[in-house]
Amino acid sequence: KGAPTAALSLARGTGNAALPKARPKPQKKEGTARCCHNGCRKIYTIADNGPTACKYHAGTPVFGGNDKWWSCCPESGKHWEFERFAAIVPCQTGFHKDEIEDYDE
Repeated sequence: KGAPTAALSLARGTGNAALPKARPKPQKKEGTARCCHNGCRKIYTIADNGPTACKYHAGTPVFGGNDKWWSCCPESGKHWEFERFAAIVPCQTGFHKDEIEDYDE
């Protein structure tokens, strides 16, 4: 199961069932996809995808204590502020990769 939600706690305490607010999923336009590369995650037009379309990090983000850095770019340093971490220039260039491709294997 999992941890009780606020809606379940309210229902137990008051006898009234509270319904969680449903958020609609954002709809992608036809012919677009979301890139799954770390540091990119942009929605792009599939027809415009090319060998220099995506700027991304090949590694993973590392959050150690207060420090934040990319495993592929240790020379960029460790940062405390998230804004400085997010501003690290991506180290790779290539095609965007549709996140759905990960499930087709």
